[in-house]
This record gives sequence, structure tokens and C-alpha cells, in this order.
Amino acid sequence: MELKLRSWFLVLAVCLLAMPATAAEDFIIDGDEIDWDVVNEIVEARGNVVITGPDLQITADYAKFKIIKEELFVEGSCRLEQQGLLIKGDKMEINLEEESLWVQGSVEGSYEKWEMQGEELFLAEYRTGELEGPGWIKREGFYLEGKHFSLDLDGDTLTAEEDAYLEYVDLKIWADRIEFKEDQYALFVGNVHGNYKRMRIEGEQVRYLLPAEEERVILDKGRIFLPAGED
Repeated sequence: MELKLRSWFLVLAVCLLAMPATAAEDFIIDGDEIDWDVVNEIVEARGNVVITGPDLQITADYAKFKIIKEELFVEGSCRLEQQGLLIKGDKMEINLEEESLWVQGSVEGSYEKWEMQGEELFLAEYRTGELEGPGWIKREGFYLEGKHFSLDLDGDTLTAEEDAYLEYVDLKIWADRIEFKEDQYALFVGNVHGNYKRMRIEGEQVRYLLPAEEERVILDKGRIFLPAGED
């Protein structure tokens, strides 16, 4: 059985008597055209789609909601907002039960103090995951580039690989891999080169220990080029 509705909104909770209780009962879907497959419990919406749920809002050109599986696919000018998280992209797949998010194409996002950009993003529980680039992650006083990132945004731990580059405090350093832990350390591994203050650094592994008042730079198989004294 298929029921087609043309409306500005569809409240999924109206089907409480026709289906088992699920988390989808708390969601509202708005769109220019909504196609509700009652038998298979699938809702498709097209045109000016707005999906509103507990602490969540998504906008897109198209949406497909599998109610029983609590899976949501959206496409076209996608935007997701949820508890301090803002993500934009061309396509999104969201598992509401597992709180996982997969975004493809022209990814832009922000979470609390962090901003990011890349080509593909996966977040588990919306806060830890992977970002595929080339792309970058930044906040005030911090900028990290790379082609692949591992993210723990709540834990303030980031890793960048392949053509990785970090600007932080007095550091401007390139490496094959950069790992950063807020208020603890920055670790550079493989083909490390760059600058710390007025000194040039090269090596296979460099560790920068934080916080700043206790800062130390430790090089393994490396060298530091000290500037000549000024007259």
C-alpha cells in the first residue's frame, strides 16, 4: 500500500497505532512532496526538506527515512545541526540509533572551537571518527592540514597523515604524520622539517611537549639550525 501526500509537513507520530514504537516517533519531516510507504515504513521527501528531531535539525533537497532501522539518507545542499555540531555536505547517511554520521562531498563542519573541511567525513556518536582530504582542521591559534585525519573532538586529539602540516604557537612544521593532543604534546613523524621560532628543524621524529610554560622540543635523528648572532 502506498500513500502519497503533498504537504508542508508530516508528523510521524500520527502512525503510533499502526507501527511499533520507535525513536522515529519524535521526528517531523517537512517537504514540498512527501511519499509515505506505510507497509515498509519508509518516508521519502523532496524539495525544501526539513527534518526536526530531539536536539537535531537537518535540511536537504531530498531525504529517505527508514523508520524501523532508524536510518536516514539525505542529498543535495545538506546541513545538519546537533548539540554544537554543524556539518554541511553533498550527501549524508545517519544512523540515529548508533548516532553515526557519514558525509560525502564538499564537507564543511564545526564543533565547539573546532572547524574542518574535507571531502569525506565519518563520525561515531558525532564526535570521533575520520576525515578524508585534502583538508584542514583549525581553531584560534591552531591550523592542521593533511589528506587523512583521525578525530577525537571531545578529547582534543587529532592526527593528520600524508603531506601533514601544523601551525601552532611558534611551530610551522611539515611531516608524514602529525599527532596533536591539547595541552600535552605535538608529535611529528617522518620527513620532519620546518621552523620553531627562529630555528630550523629537521629529523625523523620530533616531539613538542606542552604546556607552553614547560615547553621542550625533542628530536630523534634530527638537527637544529640555530640563527647566527645579531650585531
